[in-house]
Amino acid sequence: MPMLVFILLLLIQPLCCASKPIDNNALGVHITNAAGRIGLLWSSIGLAVVTSLLQGLITTIVTIAEDQNMWTFRFRIARFEHWWWTAISFLLSTSFSLIVISFLSGNNTDSLGVLALSTATAIAIVRYAIPAWRNRHFIENRWLAWTGSSRTTIDFSCGGVCGDAKHWQSIADVKSGARMVAAPSDLWGWAIRAPPGLWQDPTALLSRLGEKKTSFLFDSKWPLGPCVFDDGLHADSTGQVSLLWGED
Repeated sequence: MPMLVFILLLLIQPLCCASKPIDNNALGVHITNAAGRIGLLWSSIGLAVVTSLLQGLITTIVTIAEDQNMWTFRFRIARFEHWWWTAISFLLSTSFSLIVISFLSGNNTDSLGVLALSTATAIAIVRYAIPAWRNRHFIENRWLAWTGSSRTTIDFSCGGVCGDAKHWQSIADVKSGARMVAAPSDLWGWAIRAPPGLWQDPTALLSRLGEKKTSFLFDSKWPLGPCVFDDGLHADSTGQVSLLWGED
């Protein structure tokens, strides 16, 4: 990342300014004296360092999510990337403004830092912030498609078991010796408030019932549950039907 480059350059700049005498008789700090100019410089450096650390943390989280195939979590945080890059661009712009003021007030040794910081700010805005804002509707639609209602095929014998939300909860509460483990792509990730609903895959829940299916029929009057569609292309009680599941 260019931010790491300009941070190293900025850290070198104050060493060149350290030998400059500071007027100890000055009662205040102003950009026209040495203390004020160095204060502006270090404020710019500190803001740039904090920005770089925050961006590095987010980049690491995104990389881990993609490497571990945690696509639900990855698509969820992608919905806020345009705001994140706006904040990063604002912090870099503020840091750039501080170092420019320091340069114009007399810190002529900061020219390399000004160039590096201006490049990093321009890259953050043009390369990341603007495309993130342009793609925000696509990213939101991708999230809705990923988490929205979906259909999958199940055995016809499981059709009568599929009911409403409370019925699915009773199926999920069935005690079984086999512990269910979510696929990495289904993991919601870190959240202050977890969303309502079941995290288990519906086909996995139905497979776990086994011989207990008959005791979980949704309604004896219903040959199939309300969320099941029968296309009639199966023979008698064999074949497959379509199960509607997901966020409604």
